[in-house]
Amino acid sequence: MYTLLRLQNFRNYDDYALELDEGVNIVVGPNASGKTNLLEALYMISRAKTFRGRAKEVVQDAKDWSRLDSQGSNGDRTLKIQPPAQPRLIIEGKELKRNEKWQKNVPVVLFDPEDLRLLRGSPQRRRDYLDNTLSQADHNYALHLSRYQRALAQRNRLLKKENLSDDELFVWDLKLAEHGSELLIGRRALVKGLNERLGELYSKIAGQKHGLFITYSARIGEKDPKNQLLKGLHDNFNYDYRQGFTSIGPHRDDLNFTLDDSDAHTHASRGETRSLVLALKIIEAEMSEKIHGQKPIILLDDVFSELDASRRRYLIEHLHDHQVIITTTDADAVIDHFSGGEYKIIPTSQN
Repeated sequence: MYTLLRLQNFRNYDDYALELDEGVNIVVGPNASGKTNLLEALYMISRAKTFRGRAKEVVQDAKDWSRLDSQGSNGDRTLKIQPPAQPRLIIEGKELKRNEKWQKNVPVVLFDPEDLRLLRGSPQRRRDYLDNTLSQADHNYALHLSRYQRALAQRNRLLKKENLSDDELFVWDLKLAEHGSELLIGRRALVKGLNERLGELYSKIAGQKHGLFITYSARIGEKDPKNQLLKGLHDNFNYDYRQGFTSIGPHRDDLNFTLDDSDAHTHASRGETRSLVLALKIIEAEMSEKIHGQKPIILLDDVFSELDASRRRYLIEHLHDHQVIITTTDADAVIDHFSGGEYKIIPTSQN
């Protein structure tokens, strides 16, 4: 839980501090006033990384540094961003080493309008959903993902080289197989866990019984994925060389959603899509609490305008005992769902 956040040279904020309530905080302001920037700052001070773009992009033009400071139940935290160096996280006066940062992460669940494009967006969006969820839950998964991405970038660079031999790729094939197999195992385990709750929770949100199921779509099977992936990379060498990129591996996989025996990607209505994503976010919050032993901070970026009254109520019922930060252009539309004055209004104005 955070009680205070200060931003310096961060996006559109020169030097701005805000106090936060332990319950519901409603950040109000017109479009382009910096509401999402406040959520980004909270996300960064929690995880030492941003959820959009690269960390260096948060630093204001003509400035060479940005800084975030927070107070709360997770101690006094400071995040210093001074490109090209990696963000430096300091807790209670001690700077954390790179391999210590994950252990000090504050669990946080972000829900923004882009999440509502999960079904009809690109496969990359669905892969990112899996990877972001798993990286916050498992430090080893985050390491495997980072190493896989580096090895993939190197292999793709080599595939554009003239007179390339299969042997030159072998060391990178080994790395991709080693780390990629861990991604496959982690993703499949997550999908299995989601399926245990998703159908039931979706039915409650929708108000009637439905069948909802996720399948993980991959060319690599579940049995011995490391050797399967290594063989697949070898067998696809000629094709990959002609195309100039790696055509097999977890970076090419996808998620398929089936709703009442129909392909949800093409048949789900707008309301059904919102119910599905809402269910996923609630499960993500439940999983985060179970793994970290504390309730995650919930960041809702203007999603109330995307949900109808019944879905808003369901969301609030499940998150009422979390610290929640909601951004909106219409405070009244949000306030109507909270009784007894159990909220704090935060304007985005810096004046």
